[in-house]
Amino acid sequence: DLACSELSMKRDDLDECRRRFEFEDLQHSGCTWNCSVKRAAPFYEKRRLHESKVDHQLQQLQLVEHRLKEARQRVALLQAESPGGKSRSR
Repeated sequence: DLACSELSMKRDDLDECRRRFEFEDLQHSGCTWNCSVKRAAPFYEKRRLHESKVDHQLQQLQLVEHRLKEARQRVALLQAESPGGKSRSR
């Protein structure tokens, strides 16, 4: 079916990307510290770690926003059920 076909294509793409990465990595395996790829590696590693932290923080923020939305809905429901059904003025 369509999902299996798409999965197969994605696996092929992933395998191809791995082969290309390994080929590029092999070309720089004997490089010294002066190689631009070797010198840039720490930057990209730090960038990857930073992006991972930001993604985690975004997930936490979305969770807190979801909880806040639920809490506001509960407050609105309780205010509607209370005698008079009016909220406080600000």
